[in-house]
Amino acid sequence: AKVIAKKLYEAGEGSPGIDYETFIKIFTHDAFSQLSAIFDMYEDKYGRPIQVAIEHEFQGKIEIECFQDMVEYVRLPSGYLAKVIRQALDKTPIDYVTLSRTIIGHEEKDLREIGLEYSKIYDETLDQTINSRVDILEIKRLLILIITHGHDITDDNNGQVHFDHSYGNNSTSAGSITQAAQPPTTTNGMRRNLSHEAFDKVVSVFKTMRTH
Repeated sequence: AKVIAKKLYEAGEGSPGIDYETFIKIFTHDAFSQLSAIFDMYEDKYGRPIQVAIEHEFQGKIEIECFQDMVEYVRLPSGYLAKVIRQALDKTPIDYVTLSRTIIGHEEKDLREIGLEYSKIYDETLDQTINSRVDILEIKRLLILIITHGHDITDDNNGQVHFDHSYGNNSTSAGSITQAAQPPTTTNGMRRNLSHEAFDKVVSVFKTMRTH
C-alpha cells in the first residue's frame, strides 16, 4: 500500500502534470480492500485525503467527480449507494430508472446496509422517503415491499385498492394498484417475485409516459 500510495502521489501532487494512466491503472486493478489501505496510507503520508488531492490536481469536472465517486464507493459502498438513491429521489421528475435499479439490484446483497446508512445520513428511513415522495402508487408499494421485506402500504388503509390516475384513467393502466397476489411459500421466492414485479411496473410506466 505504501509503494502504491507513493505512485499516486508522484502521478498527481508530486509532479507538474497529471498522469491519468497511473491513476486509472491503480483504481481499476486493485481490490477494494487494497485500495482502501492505499487511500489510508496516502492520507497518513501526505497529509490530506486522496479526494482532496484529486479535486486540487485534476483538471476536468467529469474526471474529478468520477474518481471521487470511486473513492467514496471504495470507502463505504452502502453510503455511496444511499446517496445515489437520494439523488434519484431529489430529481424532478424522479429518476425511477436509477431508483429501481439500485434498490432491486441490491435487494439480496446489501440493501439492508444501504438502508441503515441512508437513515444515518438523512435522518429518515428509506421507505419513509419513498412513501412521501414517490407519486406513482404501484411503484411506491412495490419498492416499500422490497425494502421492508413485506410491509404492504395498502394494508395501512384497510386493504383498499388504490389508484394513481396520473398516467391514465383505466384501472388496468400503469398507474393502478391491484390487490397483491398470495405470497410465495419462501422468502426468497417472494423477494424475486416482488423484484420482477417492480421492474415490470417501471417499464410499464415509462411506456405509458411516452404515449402522453
